[in-house]
Amino acid sequence: MSEFVRVGPGRIPRIVWILLFGINALPWLLFSYADILALDGHFVSRAGMLWGRDFSNQWFGGKLALDGLNVYDNAAYREAIRGFGATAFQNYSYPPHTLLLGAMLAFLPYPIALFVWAAGGSILLYRASKPFVPFSPWLVLLVPSLARIPYGQFGLVTSALFLFAMRGSGVAAGFLTMKPHLGILLAAAMAVKKRFRQIFIALAVTVLLLLVSEWIFGLGSAFLHEGLKTQALVLRTGFDAAYFNVMPSAYVALRHTGLEWLAQAAVAIAALLILWQFRAASLSDLAFPVATATFLVLPYSFGYDMALVSIGFAIILYAHWAELDWAERIVAMLAFSAPNLVATHCVPLVLLAGLWVQLRVWRRDLAGQSAG
Repeated sequence: MSEFVRVGPGRIPRIVWILLFGINALPWLLFSYADILALDGHFVSRAGMLWGRDFSNQWFGGKLALDGLNVYDNAAYREAIRGFGATAFQNYSYPPHTLLLGAMLAFLPYPIALFVWAAGGSILLYRASKPFVPFSPWLVLLVPSLARIPYGQFGLVTSALFLFAMRGSGVAAGFLTMKPHLGILLAAAMAVKKRFRQIFIALAVTVLLLLVSEWIFGLGSAFLHEGLKTQALVLRTGFDAAYFNVMPSAYVALRHTGLEWLAQAAVAIAALLILWQFRAASLSDLAFPVATATFLVLPYSFGYDMALVSIGFAIILYAHWAELDWAERIVAMLAFSAPNLVATHCVPLVLLAGLWVQLRVWRRDLAGQSAG
């Protein structure tokens, strides 16, 4: 337990620290356990999907694309996955180079592939987080979004790639284009910091991945004409689909009001103005503010990809508790819990306040270093 009380600028009370993770992670772990007990003999959950839905799309996509199926044809894709017992609504809309990842894992039986995905992603995030966090890095696997590891979250891999990129890896930045929207502000940060070699490597890796995937699957045109159309329809659909309850953007919060795009623009501009104040920070110091701002700027994002938001605020609470006032502590705890608060539609305001707290903490650190 010594990691819980390591010396820093301030110490968060142990009970607050434990409850912070426990209250947020335990419900998902219990829910996952109940779902596992309900699986049938073919690894299909009570919701009619293979256990680990996020990963099941990767596995299905790679396997079916290798068999020559156009996985961006929604009707054909759904018909094909029914053969595996998956009756829930699913579609494949990731960029075509993600199929390379799915194809490699599709050679394994599904349960084994899911285990490899979850274990490999956990190890990657542990290693990527280690230089950033002042507490035991295994705790990052209990942040709100990643407590859903049994569901095959892509957030493990993308969060790890993001942190590796923030440490200077152009290769990681290139692989992050598998979920390109999560790297938009990362790319901007690299440009502002004049990391041109890293940008060149990222572009080269991306082009290589796209060329290899086109050579193997030939689905680039299908993605541009069908995959992107499917993604656009996610936001434009008129009915209140369940997935809107896991989308944290201001656009989603104010759907049907006529103010959704105005609100999204206002929140995005405010976030970018705050983020600009970090321009003198090192790339590694920018990591968590950029992660927070990403989910404010994007109209299309999901709570299960927000691991780095929670990790960033866990660091602030752990290392700066004593110097935070009570308002800052409350904001940081709410921002840490943001992936579990998405359905309340208050997350844009919580994250905007959280980004301001991140700025205040960074400025205090900078002033302390100057005084020292």
